[in-house]
Amino acid sequence: MKKIIYRPFILTLIMILSLVTVLQFSYGYFDSLSGSKSSTINIGDWHNNQPTPNDVVDYVENIKFPEDEDMAEYILDILGDYEDGEFVIDEVYEDYTMSEIIEIIELINEFTESFLETENGEIVFKDIIVEPVEVTSVANFSPGDVQYIKQVIQTAEFATDPWWTPITFQLQLSADPGIDITDFSVEILFDLNPFTVTTPFAYDFKVNDPNRDHYKTIIQTDIGSNQTSNLPAIGTISYINRAFNVTQNQFLRFKHEYNAPSITGEWRRFPIGPNMYFNSPTTGGQWSGSRQQFYTENEPTKVAGMTLSGRNDGGMVEMLFSFNARKPRNSNSLPVIPIVIVISRAVEVDANGNDLPNQRTDLISPEIKLRVVKGNIYNNNL
Repeated sequence: MKKIIYRPFILTLIMILSLVTVLQFSYGYFDSLSGSKSSTINIGDWHNNQPTPNDVVDYVENIKFPEDEDMAEYILDILGDYEDGEFVIDEVYEDYTMSEIIEIIELINEFTESFLETENGEIVFKDIIVEPVEVTSVANFSPGDVQYIKQVIQTAEFATDPWWTPITFQLQLSADPGIDITDFSVEILFDLNPFTVTTPFAYDFKVNDPNRDHYKTIIQTDIGSNQTSNLPAIGTISYINRAFNVTQNQFLRFKHEYNAPSITGEWRRFPIGPNMYFNSPTTGGQWSGSRQQFYTENEPTKVAGMTLSGRNDGGMVEMLFSFNARKPRNSNSLPVIPIVIVISRAVEVDANGNDLPNQRTDLISPEIKLRVVKGNIYNNNL
């Protein structure tokens, strides 16, 4: 592959990027702490510039991976194609700014280090069930705070495998023992751009609560691909969860509210997800003493949005979903699926949805771990 001499302005851009902190959005499985407020630091319009194809090649080959030609080639294969000797950015990324291109490259690289391996010159999923990876950029939250963390799901060898080959994404939510995080919720949004618009993918999902009797799965279902694309994340998104509070001996209601992400992408909510509540203590079964568990609401059992709420004791709960029957936008568009993890801490509301005058004042940083493996939610023993 012919090397292209990098331009001085790219070096300048990278130097500036190293000095700037964006408070609203985080990215990377191991990156540093970011704030949860909706403010940003802007320095002119340099970060809004869309790169030329040569700019992308310059950065990948000469700055990010100057001594790793295989990884540079792998990244460029994801971001575009060579046509008549000239690099062309894939339409999925053609609206990205240079800073967003750099972000997506970092995410792909970190995902590869966390969940993939090289086999016979190809980057593939590991044959073992890898350990979950902690997201280290989670902020400290007061009630009403929201944080957006951009991530990717990389399909590796499944990008060229049969379109029905599934990949499973797992998210775990917990806190330090004894910390009440029933007012926390995590929602996953996906970028429609890599998929066909009308039938992007089918999916299965389930929610696990290890504190339940015997079988830990609370709810599971499968959703056809014709239902997936019709719930854009636009404007203000709001939903209410409930959880039983032992101290007050009553159910509390928590309103989660956030604005749709402003980062580049056609962000969609999952059209069908679990509708759950954290119940009052029960006794018996395989447990000694009482414990609280998640249960499915009777009506409806499923609602819009793929969300997961926290436990009152900081114990771990998890949701899993598998991308099945993926339909690519073009022949090169599905190696990477951008997602956004929306973490919100709710305000407590009354039965009419009105904010209560007295809210919690403690700062809490929940723990979030991620894992991506090949296969669907039924055959991974997760």
